[in-house]
Amino acid sequence: LLIPENEATGKVAALDYDDAKAHVMDVPNFWVPFSAWLEGEKMEGRLNKGQNDKLHRLEQERCENYTFPAMDTEAAWYRHYIDCPENIGSKEVILNFDGIALISSIYFNGKKIQDHIGMFSSQKINVTDLIKPGRNVVAVQVRRTWKDELSADVSSSIDDQYANAWNIITEEGKQQIKKDDSVKRFDKLMHDHIPHGFFNNNPGGIWQGVTLVITEKTKIEEFYFKPSLTGAEVDVTYANYSAKPQNVTLNYEIINKATGELLCGGLVENVILKPDEIRTHTFTTPTVAPKLWGPATPNLYTIQFTLLQNDNVLDQLACQVGFRTIAIKGDQLILNGKPYWVRGANHMPGHMRPYDKDLAKKWMELALEYNVVATRTHCSPYSEQWMDAADEAGVLISVEGPYPWMLREIPSRDAIDIWKRDMAEIVKANRNRPSVFLWTMNNEMKFFTDSSSAEVKIEKGLILTEGMKMVRKMDPTRPVVADSAYYRSSLTKKGIYEQIVIDHGVDEGDLDDPHGYFNWYNNSVFHYFKGEFGNNYNTPGRALMGQEISTGYPRADDALPTRAYLFLHQTPQTTVGKDAYEESNPEFFITRHAMLTKELLEMFRRVEHERSCGLMIFAFHTWFYNNHDVNKVSPMLTATQLKMAYQPVLASAELWGRHFYAGDTLKTDISLINDDELFNDLNALKVICQLVDGSRVIASQELDYGTVAYYTTQKKPLNLPIPADIGKERIDGQLVLRVMANGKQISKNEYDVILANKNWAFSPRSAGKDTHIILEADAKAKNLATLYGLQFKTVSSVEDIKGSGSVLLIAEPNRVRTYESVAQFIKQGGKAILLNNGASVVTLLPDLVQSYKPYRHEIVTMNRKEHDAFDGLKPLDIAWFTDGRNIPYAANGRFTIDRLNPKITALAETLEWHGYLRTPLDYQKIGGVPLFEA
Repeated sequence: LLIPENEATGKVAALDYDDAKAHVMDVPNFWVPFSAWLEGEKMEGRLNKGQNDKLHRLEQERCENYTFPAMDTEAAWYRHYIDCPENIGSKEVILNFDGIALISSIYFNGKKIQDHIGMFSSQKINVTDLIKPGRNVVAVQVRRTWKDELSADVSSSIDDQYANAWNIITEEGKQQIKKDDSVKRFDKLMHDHIPHGFFNNNPGGIWQGVTLVITEKTKIEEFYFKPSLTGAEVDVTYANYSAKPQNVTLNYEIINKATGELLCGGLVENVILKPDEIRTHTFTTPTVAPKLWGPATPNLYTIQFTLLQNDNVLDQLACQVGFRTIAIKGDQLILNGKPYWVRGANHMPGHMRPYDKDLAKKWMELALEYNVVATRTHCSPYSEQWMDAADEAGVLISVEGPYPWMLREIPSRDAIDIWKRDMAEIVKANRNRPSVFLWTMNNEMKFFTDSSSAEVKIEKGLILTEGMKMVRKMDPTRPVVADSAYYRSSLTKKGIYEQIVIDHGVDEGDLDDPHGYFNWYNNSVFHYFKGEFGNNYNTPGRALMGQEISTGYPRADDALPTRAYLFLHQTPQTTVGKDAYEESNPEFFITRHAMLTKELLEMFRRVEHERSCGLMIFAFHTWFYNNHDVNKVSPMLTATQLKMAYQPVLASAELWGRHFYAGDTLKTDISLINDDELFNDLNALKVICQLVDGSRVIASQELDYGTVAYYTTQKKPLNLPIPADIGKERIDGQLVLRVMANGKQISKNEYDVILANKNWAFSPRSAGKDTHIILEADAKAKNLATLYGLQFKTVSSVEDIKGSGSVLLIAEPNRVRTYESVAQFIKQGGKAILLNNGASVVTLLPDLVQSYKPYRHEIVTMNRKEHDAFDGLKPLDIAWFTDGRNIPYAANGRFTIDRLNPKITALAETLEWHGYLRTPLDYQKIGGVPLFEA
């Protein structure tokens, strides 16, 4: 039952409170819409950012259908009745809330038993002395926001039972924390400093599971399973809450979950527990040969503890576990004793539907189907349902903390303690899971590289270090990432690594985790073909895995780009121009996005395999339609290209361009990467390289690789002659690479390419009957005219041109004495085609063209597809023309024109790769027109 605070009267927590008019509220759930990341964030003007409009409408509808004004409810009371038997007084009773957002006060039979701040930590409350036979009532007051006036009712300190356990900043550590006035510090707890993770719009409600655990007074509390490849070390805690000593026997057994076969078991110990004694005992299993847990091989076991007294079972505790080891050794990640390159994708829609077991299972299956072996929870931990699905499917999980506060000011001590407590609870809840392979403290704190003083950096670093000490103490079996975005070379380049990290003992984590938005905000993948990524980010001998390597976000509704980036930052316009808008055919954007995503993945595997131990491509769930619906979720083209690039064994081509002429030779290098899932060396390997037009093979060549050891790459040159006669003027074909092992195909990779007959490419189809005039000294123009078969005549100067029906072609502006003569020629009825005339065009057309910027643009997009200039071309054709092993390009510069003047028409558009725009006027700094008609 739920009672909004404005409807509550009297003592709502009382057992006899009249709740006849209370509303029914489902638990677990928020009473407001799930509002997280792009699926819930809003643009200016409160317009939804538009990654998944269907989900947005469903969540709005869910909350509007409650019988109370959910959207306007800032606080509410929950009431729930529990009927107990007569013997309840002889039992031990624990009330457990896995998560309440955001501020909660819990009452049992009218008595307040706990205050709590934060949504990511559980509350385990002993109600043994309060519960009674017959009817009992649990009441929970929940608030969405923290306000100063609440401090009289709700303690701002952490729950008493957690305070000693999680307050892990030592007195010595506190003395190391220096004070500095260059950054704001808070003495009081502020609402924004309470960890919200991914969730915005002030979430409210009992949003995780609730259980009432009834046991005997002597019981098993918990265990901690630390596996090896041949057994496990186990810490088990059990207790006697009775008033008398208890002679008990604790046994265990480990059983294969799939087959029921006993792996091992026996006596843990026989002991007399004193009254109120809580005992932790560590034991080691015998040497065994378990089936190991790993990606796509989710061999699970059930470990069961049984507490006996005189052969009577007092308590049992069972949980699924797996035998899996993980470590960092030098610059490698070691999984089950073998180096492992993580083919990860970040993230899944666990923040959209945290309780949907079927959706969680579906997404783990999709990950493996698309060759993704790992994911990251990204700003918020997954629910039990999603973590169970990962364990059972065999997907590695990087569990991330919920609060990147250090990007900003320094919060109060209470806020820091809440963050640490939440992180401790997250670790404790998940440390027995085989799927968890990394603890990531937080997302993009970046305080080491911001503009704050060294003293502030040190203070924040020491606070983070204490949190990491807690994580390492609670689970020393897994690597820890200090900050998802941190990499050591960012400090060494600034000359502050020794000053900050070494001199003060700051924990920088076990591996570097640089973020990059290549092909989206940052430069395209072609800028990294020669090892530039590793040169910039890698520290020799230190492990590196970027957990947020992004290529942008299509919409789950239609595969067009997410609305916010389209309108606020014009990000997708860089790749497809006007075809990014919502009235366009989604095929253009998703085709380009898919190609760039695949190329980025292949670059990392081909170029950076030795200097990284994997990556998490971002954002995985945005590459599927209807990503919130288990019955409708389906892959976009990006997902299918991801699947190809993430094949464990992959042949990858270093293609600097996509356009090839008949009669030429396709020259490139083919790298063969062996990340075999069974860790095997592969023998008798060949790669069959083919240019194809559908099922027709145009050209073919075989490369022999012999033996390729596991976790290595081999590179061989390809020189593939293209026939002079390809059978068509233009072919939208593919380069296909088939990896053969002992005559059997084990991998296939494909690249879309354009093959063209030179006669087609250089035919003057739009030349008309005009006479072309070229300056005698303009060698480039004459060469172009000859190449395209244009009829032309030469003159020594523009002034020498006679008649009004001619077309002046200028390719070398320095050959023009004065552009006033060109202007006069045009006024007299002539036409001019100016190719790469640069700033001279501003002189020629000062009323129409405002400026010119030289810039090698990789992509040009069509504004007027129907124009003769684009005859025979498709919208995605004008991009990445080969320039040897230099960055491929499509234009040498761009103009800023008066777009409101009807005398000039922008035929094409081009933008630099760019990040966030502050205002629409910023477009002038990064975009313009490479081709216009006036």
